[in-house]
Amino acid sequence: MVRGKAIILTFLFLLLSTFHFLNAQEGTNPFDLEHRLEKGEVNRQAPVNAGNPFDIERIETEVVTPEKRTSITPTTSPSKTTKKKKRPQKHSSSFVFWLITIMLIVMTFLLTLYNSIIEKSYRSFINENFLKMVHRDQGRIVSPHYMVFYILFFINLSIFVFLVARHFGWYITASPFWSYMICLGGVIMAFLFKHLLLMLIGAVFPLSKEVRQYSFTIVVFSIILGLALVPFNLLIAFTDPELARVLIYATIALIFGVYAYRAIRGLIIAGSYISLHTFHFFMYLCTAEIAPAVLLAKWVLVQG
Repeated sequence: MVRGKAIILTFLFLLLSTFHFLNAQEGTNPFDLEHRLEKGEVNRQAPVNAGNPFDIERIETEVVTPEKRTSITPTTSPSKTTKKKKRPQKHSSSFVFWLITIMLIVMTFLLTLYNSIIEKSYRSFINENFLKMVHRDQGRIVSPHYMVFYILFFINLSIFVFLVARHFGWYITASPFWSYMICLGGVIMAFLFKHLLLMLIGAVFPLSKEVRQYSFTIVVFSIILGLALVPFNLLIAFTDPELARVLIYATIALIFGVYAYRAIRGLIIAGSYISLHTFHFFMYLCTAEIAPAVLLAKWVLVQG
């Protein structure tokens, strides 16, 4: 009897709970917070997938094969162009060190053996009459002792050209040795061209004596200039880059000063012929004096 009443009460309790749940769905939900939100902020209906919720949507992706990867080329803007920079020469500092060291050893050896040549060259540099006397003693062929110091001038001037090219990043070749050899060859060719042109002028015009004297003047002035370049080359090679640039400009000014002084001495030698052959003298000045320097500078700039 008691068990039957318990079953009836349980049935009635479940029935009342069901009616209360249905009434709550039709009425106001106490957990609904729509009154706290502003209009337009409530998303009343979410998109419902009408299909099976357990279905997995597969997205097809394109597989990039090596053939396709090679066909894809990155697009670059035409305005952004990359400039190739020349690589610095390897072992350039060690090459300059050994080059200057060998040059100093050879110069010390020559100065010890032929000190009198330097004394005569210096006196000829500052005195025109002494230069004429030395040239008269030399005769038609210049002494080999002078030619040895003349070659030393070629070496020192080419070292200066090489150091200037290295300072401004004008690498002629990847090898510092071949870059220096090209500089040395350019200097030798420029002065050889000048002497050959003077020989041609002396053979064509009646100026053989004056041409030989001027050729000897070039040799003497070059010997003095070659010795003067030694301390500048040492400082440019092993000093601070900012100070090296100042020394480079100072050396260029020194070279132009020596050349201007040599030009004045050349005018003294050919003073009596300039008024008679002004046009020919101007042609020689442009061809033998100005053109080699301009071509050498242009060549260095093009290589840089």
